[in-house]
Amino acid sequence: PFEDTCPHYKEITSLPYAEGYRSALAGETFGFINGCFDPLHVGHIWLLNKARTYCDHLWVGMNSDYYIRNNKSKPNGEAFIPQMGRVYSLLSLEAVTGVHVFNSNNCGSVISTLKPDVYIRSKEYQKYVEVECPTASYAANNMSEENWAASNVGAHTEYVDMLPGYSSTSLLEKLSQSDKLDDIL
Repeated sequence: PFEDTCPHYKEITSLPYAEGYRSALAGETFGFINGCFDPLHVGHIWLLNKARTYCDHLWVGMNSDYYIRNNKSKPNGEAFIPQMGRVYSLLSLEAVTGVHVFNSNNCGSVISTLKPDVYIRSKEYQKYVEVECPTASYAANNMSEENWAASNVGAHTEYVDMLPGYSSTSLLEKLSQSDKLDDIL
């Protein structure tokens, strides 16, 4: 169904498209944030709205279905919301200017290519800032590479508080423990 409403999906989520958009900006700040956004929920929307306050244009780096299938512990290994649905949902938000879908474990190379003025992270990732890549855990290695890339292109990194009680983890735990929608909302 999304192909009818977004026929240029592959083009507008490509890195060359994002790079072209970025290079056309003059005097306006370009922000970048990344994640799976699966399932997209009020905590994500809160984070994206807060992120947009740091920039004129907010680009989202979104992990692909391929990444989720190979790196996240989801039922059947699949995304709850397929990639195209997540892109469609993100692009429907006023705070989001554009979306780039990527397959890798981190978006360091995307940050290096797009050269954002500001890189926005959830505050939960701030603990990885001081970690050195060679001795760090898998997650810390990826965060360090992204932080390094942001620093290398001169991006200022902002850490944004999450909306309490609305993380993907807490939402999925509630879903697994309840069969009634009223218990979740």
